[in-house]
Amino acid sequence: MQSPRAEEPPAAAAIAAVPAQAAAATAPRKAHAHKKLHSNADAERGSALQKISKLDVKGRIQMAMKGSKEERSILIRDGTKLVALAVLESGKITDGEVEKFASQKNVLEAVLRQIPMKRRFAKNYNVIRNLVANPRTPLDVSLGLMKNILISDLRNLSSNKEVPETIRKLALKMYKTKSDPNKKSH
Repeated sequence: MQSPRAEEPPAAAAIAAVPAQAAAATAPRKAHAHKKLHSNADAERGSALQKISKLDVKGRIQMAMKGSKEERSILIRDGTKLVALAVLESGKITDGEVEKFASQKNVLEAVLRQIPMKRRFAKNYNVIRNLVANPRTPLDVSLGLMKNILISDLRNLSSNKEVPETIRKLALKMYKTKSDPNKKSH
C-alpha cells in the first residue's frame, strides 16, 4: 500500500498537465490566425525585440548606432538614457525617423531635449513643429522653438489641449501678432 504522499505528485502533475495540454491545443490555431492577420514585418519586429531583450546596455548602444530602422525605433524608447541618445548619434538615422521620434509621447525627456541640439534636426521644420506640439517636450525647449513656428501651426497649437497652457497662450499671442497686418513690430 502506497502512502498518500506518494500519490500526490502524480495527481499534481496530472492537474498541471491539463492546462498545458489545453494551451498546446490552442497554440497552433492562435499562431496560424496570427500569421494570417499580420505581415512578415511583425515577425521581424518580434525577432528584433527578442534580439534587443537579450543584449546588455553596451550591446544595445552598439545596435542603436549600427542597427536597422526597426531596431532604432525600438531602442529610442529604451529606458536607459545612454541607449536612447545613441540612436540620435547613428549615422543611418533619417530625418523622417527623427520627425516621428519628436512626436512620440513615450520617449525620454532627454531625447526630446537632444533633438533640437543637433543642427541637422533643428533645420527641419517638421521636427520643430512636432517637438512643440508634443506634450512631453520640456517647457523650456518648447518655448525656445516657438519663434520658428508658422502662423497656421500657431493657430493649431493655440487650440491644442494636449500641450501646456503656457504654450497655448503664447501660440495665440504670436498668432494674433503675426496675422494682424496693422501691428507689425520692428
